[in-house]
Amino acid sequence: MSALEKPQIIAHIQKGVHYTVFDCKWVPCSAKFVALGNLARGTGVIQLYEIQHGDVRLLREIEKAKPIKCGTFGATSLQQRYLATGDFDGNLHIWNLEAPEIPVYTVKGHKEIINTIDGVGGLGIGEGAPEIVTGSRDGTVKVWDPRQKDTPVANMEPVQGESKRDCWTVAFGNAYNQEERVVCAGYDNGDIKLFDLRNMSLRWETNIKNGVCSVEFDRKDINMNKLVATSLEGKFHVFDLRTQHPTKGFASVSEKAHKSTMWQVRHLPQNREIFMTAGGAGSLHLWKYEYPIQRSKKDSEGVEMGIAGSVSLLQNVTLSTQPISSLDWSPDKRGLCVCSAFDQTVRMADDDINGEDYPAEIHDYLSAFENSLGSVDDMLKTMMSVSRNELLQKLDPLEQAKLDLVSAYTLNSMFWAYLATQGVNPKEHPVKQELERIRTYMNRVKEITDKKKASKLDKGAASRFVRNALWEPKSESESKSSNKAKRRK
Repeated sequence: MSALEKPQIIAHIQKGVHYTVFDCKWVPCSAKFVALGNLARGTGVIQLYEIQHGDVRLLREIEKAKPIKCGTFGATSLQQRYLATGDFDGNLHIWNLEAPEIPVYTVKGHKEIINTIDGVGGLGIGEGAPEIVTGSRDGTVKVWDPRQKDTPVANMEPVQGESKRDCWTVAFGNAYNQEERVVCAGYDNGDIKLFDLRNMSLRWETNIKNGVCSVEFDRKDINMNKLVATSLEGKFHVFDLRTQHPTKGFASVSEKAHKSTMWQVRHLPQNREIFMTAGGAGSLHLWKYEYPIQRSKKDSEGVEMGIAGSVSLLQNVTLSTQPISSLDWSPDKRGLCVCSAFDQTVRMADDDINGEDYPAEIHDYLSAFENSLGSVDDMLKTMMSVSRNELLQKLDPLEQAKLDLVSAYTLNSMFWAYLATQGVNPKEHPVKQELERIRTYMNRVKEITDKKKASKLDKGAASRFVRNALWEPKSESESKSSNKAKRRK
C-alpha cells in the first residue's frame, strides 16, 4: 500500500478541560459524547458534549461524590441510552443523562476502585439479557443484571489461598444467542482469563508476561472470532478464537507497537479487521488484521489447532505528549473517534478509511441484499406508474385485499430492516406485532382463495353416474322369457 493509499488520521477538534479524564464514550445515535473523570477537589464529574458546526459544545456538567473511572452504554436500550459508571469507591451507578441527579440503579459492587466496565445485551448488540461486567483492584470480576438489585449474577474471584490480582480490563464476547456469553479479564501480572458464563467455569487462561491494560473482542455478538490484548510493555497480542487446542490453547500473533504502555485497543465497529491502539507516548496506531489462507490445521497427533494471521500498520499519529488514556469509535459515523489524554484534553480524530473496505465473508450477503432491493424497487415503480384508484378498478375485492396486504407487509418489513440498521432490536418493537397481525389476514385471504379455486360438484351429473354404474336385478317375467329363448336354441 502506497503512502497516498493509506488512511490518514486527522485531529479535527480538541477541547481542554479542568479535570483528569479517565474515560470517554459516544452517546449512541447522536453527535454527543460523555467524558468522565476526577476533579482536583477529589470529586467525580460527568460532562456531556455535542459536536456542532465543527466544534464541541458543553451541554451539561454533573459533579458526583466520588471520582469516576469508567463507563459504558453497552447494557442500555437505544431508547433510554443510560450510562453505567464505576467509581473510585467501588460503586456501580446507572445514570439517566436527562435527569442525572439521582442514579436509576446503584450498588456497592466492589471493596475497592472499579477499574474497568463493559456492557452487552443493549443497543441491539448481543443476544440475551442486558448485563454489565466490572473489574476491580480487589481482584474480583462481577457480572450484574440491572433488573436484579444488589446481587451480581456471577462473581469470579480468587480461590481461597490464591493471592488477589488487580483486574485492569474486562470485555464481553460470544453473545451470539440467548445462552452463550463469555467474559475476558486481564490482570496486572499478565494473566488473561476467559470465563464461560453459561457453564460458570474458566474456559481458558494464559499469561503475556506483562500487565494487561486492555482486552477487546472484535465483535461481541458473534461466535468468538478474535481477541486483542494490550500490555504495559507496548506490545499487543491477537488471539484467533475459532480453534482451541487442548494444550496449546488459541493461536496468536504479537506486535511491538509502542515504545511505552499501550493503554487501549478498540475495533472499528464497521469493519472488525481494523483496530486502533492508544499509547503512553500520546500516539494512535491504526492496524489491519489479515487472515491466513486456512485458519486451522492438525497437529502431529491429529488434533485441530489454530493458525494465526498477520497484522499490518496502516497509519500512526502523535496527538499528545501525555498518555492517551481512553478511546472510543463512533458507532454511527465510520472512522470518527474521540480520545482523552492526561494533558486534560479531549480530542476528535477522523480516520479516512476506504468506505469499500469490508469483510470479504459478507460480500455474498451484500450482493443478495442489493438484488433484493433492486427487485423491490422495480415492483414499486410498476405500482407507482398507475394511480391507486385506477388500479383498484381493475381488481375484484379479493385481489384488492391481496394488494393492500402485500403493500402493508412490504412497508413494515422495510421498517423492520431500517430498525436493524439503526441498532434497534425489531423483535422488541411494535412492528413485530403489526407484521403478525398482517400475516393473520394474509392466511385468511389464502383460505378464501383456495376455497374459491376448489372444483365444484355437479350433483345431477354425479347422481346419473352413480345410477348407471349400479347393478339392477331383472324382473321375474324378463327372467322367464330369457330362459325360454335359450331352450329354443
